[in-house]
Amino acid sequence: MDFFSDNHMWRDLLLQAILILVTIFMFLFMYNVPQKYFSKLRFRNRGDMQSKRHFVQGAQLLSQAKSAAGFKTSALDSIDVALSPLAVKSLSEPERADALFKRAQLRLAASRREQVDSVIEDLTQSVRLKGDNVKAFCLLGDCYEKKGLKEEAQKAYQEAQKVQPNFAPAREALDRLNSES
Repeated sequence: MDFFSDNHMWRDLLLQAILILVTIFMFLFMYNVPQKYFSKLRFRNRGDMQSKRHFVQGAQLLSQAKSAAGFKTSALDSIDVALSPLAVKSLSEPERADALFKRAQLRLAASRREQVDSVIEDLTQSVRLKGDNVKAFCLLGDCYEKKGLKEEAQKAYQEAQKVQPNFAPAREALDRLNSES
């Protein structure tokens, strides 16, 4: 048995390389080098995302303030900016659903009552993103009624009742639709 054979030498070199690598990784983890590096990568664009989110929330608040003051069209412009393709990416699904619901309310208040197609589109997206908004379901039912789509209106009101069984406007609308049939 020759201790200086090539087979033993390669095994020793491999063992030394593994020990050196283990020592290097232990040193790095002792001084939190990977955590610091990954946190820099993770938070690299955090400021951009926060600024977009604050911009969108500001536009939504501006829209609410203008709507309360009676400036429906300028409030609608503000909410449209908040829902622009670049800004909407920074919103979570519930925030986007709320913004779509608010835009639908503003569009309905600012436009003629017969033009409800864009309102229905916004409300459909809103309830798809956030299925627990009873007011959105009821407003969707109202819009379907205005278009003469009684079955869809009834489905929307029934969904509102599934979410909140004791919601009076949905119950009254269903009673009204059932009495008309």
